[in-house]
Amino acid sequence: MSAFLALTCLTVILRLLARLVMGARYWWDDLCNILGMICTTAFTVIILHERHNGLGWDIWAVPQENLTFLFMRYYVAMVMYGVGRAFVRLSIILFYFRIFNIGNARPVMIFTFVLVNCLSAALVLTLIFQCTPVSYHWLRWDGEHQGSCINLSMFMKSTAILSVIVDFWQLVVSIPFVIRLNLSWKKKLLISIIFLVGMGTIVVSGLRYPLIEEFAHSHNQTRDVVDIGMISAIEMDVGEATFFINILRAEEINLGRL
Repeated sequence: MSAFLALTCLTVILRLLARLVMGARYWWDDLCNILGMICTTAFTVIILHERHNGLGWDIWAVPQENLTFLFMRYYVAMVMYGVGRAFVRLSIILFYFRIFNIGNARPVMIFTFVLVNCLSAALVLTLIFQCTPVSYHWLRWDGEHQGSCINLSMFMKSTAILSVIVDFWQLVVSIPFVIRLNLSWKKKLLISIIFLVGMGTIVVSGLRYPLIEEFAHSHNQTRDVVDIGMISAIEMDVGEATFFINILRAEEINLGRL
């Protein structure tokens, strides 16, 4: 995970430096890039750090005084996952807003912007308020507290499916407008391929899906959370890194000036 995180941070920094060298002004997509990187870093650091405090251990091997803080930090990590994925998706659609100035592209991009925001808001708010009261998420392990939580299995599976659909839509929606840009067919084909390379994150999301069922029905979550935590971190890192590598290549052929 550390290697994927380093790649993510490097690609975001290179993307910002590339825009500086090109003399381009920074925009809202650049801010979302940075915020997404911060959330991705926070999620990955929490997962890695908590492996020394009981994450990945059998729950009976974790000292009881560690369990509350362990579940609390994992709760924070889950929220960081939702917020980080939201910022990455927003940076992509804002990037499209910046480069596609074709008249009828705007309604499609606005629809995509609304779709992404609705999905992201629903994901983040549900993650935050998955239990009532919120603190029940990290206090319920001792059986001494009262509260209720949503059906985690249904939520995680439905979110995973919707995420794949939205990610796929975000990648392919740009291709018709790329074809209409004032570029040679060679460059149009290259740019289309560049964007489709971003499907790497969809592949990782697909690998994450089978682990959701296993984790949602686990009776030993401190042990079983590691696999889904690691694949989620890689999903965030790959999603951010692959797309921004693509943007670097696209801006290299002056897409940002069209």
